[in-house]
Amino acid sequence: MHPDTLQVVVVDRVELEADRVDLLFVVHGSSWVSGKAALTQAREVSKLVADLITAGVAEDDIELLNVRAEVSSGMLGKSSSARYSLKARCRAVDNLDALLGTVTASKNVVLESMRWGYPRNEEADLMRAEAALARALARARRMAGALEQELDGVHSVTETVTDSEQGPVALDLDYTSLKRRSHNADLGVEVRHLKEVVHTFTVLFKLRPVSPG
Repeated sequence: MHPDTLQVVVVDRVELEADRVDLLFVVHGSSWVSGKAALTQAREVSKLVADLITAGVAEDDIELLNVRAEVSSGMLGKSSSARYSLKARCRAVDNLDALLGTVTASKNVVLESMRWGYPRNEEADLMRAEAALARALARARRMAGALEQELDGVHSVTETVTDSEQGPVALDLDYTSLKRRSHNADLGVEVRHLKEVVHTFTVLFKLRPVSPG
């Protein structure tokens, strides 16, 4: 701590609601097709893509991430089986349970993980920062008065941001429940559509003795 300074800490908490979720699938295919052609030419992959589109996912939000051939004879060919990794972005998060029930019914498809996405609003962040700094200034003035000191400007301002997001959610799915007519997905983990973001503002004010008179 610097001499003749007063430190004030203000914490601002905001809860954000997810507006999208990325789903990571692995598809076990009976044939190997390289590149983006797999989306339409690999039978198991094209079936998943069609199911995703039927469930409301936009075609442009489906991406082939990786293809790994599984070769047993030592020679790679179209008859080789393959492991396809795909990412699909669901923008209608309220429809997620129904989507999962639709696309995970196949034994060839495994949903490995999911990552929630949250909106960013720069103007709202700036307004919250302004309000938090105004609170810090008001508190500093009261505290300085109680110490018979006056504020003499600001030495430094630091903002740190933490949130409750823990990265992608690994899934252990109960496929039986996914096939129910109601499509209630038992994900085996707590999945939240909300996360808390904490902004901590640390302001170091300079002090001077109260002027006589």
